[in-house]
Amino acid sequence: TRLRQIDLSNYLMPVLAAIGIYLVSLIVQFVVWARMISFHRHVGWEDIKIYARTILMRRLPGGPWHWVGRISMYSSSTEVPAKVSAAGSLVEWMLVLLVGAGLFFAVVEGLPALLRLSLLSAATGLALAIAIGWQPHTRGRATRLAEAIFWIFLYAVAWQAGLAIFLAIANTTGAGLGWLEGMRVWMVAGGLGVITVVLPFTLGILEASMVLLL
Repeated sequence: TRLRQIDLSNYLMPVLAAIGIYLVSLIVQFVVWARMISFHRHVGWEDIKIYARTILMRRLPGGPWHWVGRISMYSSSTEVPAKVSAAGSLVEWMLVLLVGAGLFFAVVEGLPALLRLSLLSAATGLALAIAIGWQPHTRGRATRLAEAIFWIFLYAVAWQAGLAIFLAIANTTGAGLGWLEGMRVWMVAGGLGVITVVLPFTLGILEASMVLLL
């Protein structure tokens, strides 16, 4: 009876908006991956196909499947060694997690300002170090730093895109979440989703944590 009382038309525009925002987020994240892998091969259509296919594997229970799929596809269809795509996937995961942590520490409540600043600086600094370390040492220091900042910025955009989707859907139900409050919930729930991607079974972790936080 309650399901019949729900006006599904209210969800049409938020869902359409979410699809568009998600596409933007995927493009932004692919740009970072393309930049990362460009040091080992000329990026082309094959990279787009591999990225698109492995995105679907992220939805499988047990997050590492999309890493396994990416490594296998790169090894079988490109000149990129398995260890490069494996290391790149790990770097990608760490950068996403650290940028998310930095955004969380920027808005979290209940912590002294100095501690928040220290945690934010630590997360950002570690992300910069990892991004710089991935790049060839033949590049200049300023170039590697600028590239690292660019990657961190793009991942921050991707996190904000996820937040926009979350707010669009949540506020359709009348939650009335503002940007800051929604960000605190999304960064924790989304962060748990990123952390637990290495576990053999991840079905429902993101959803359950989000419902609990709300």
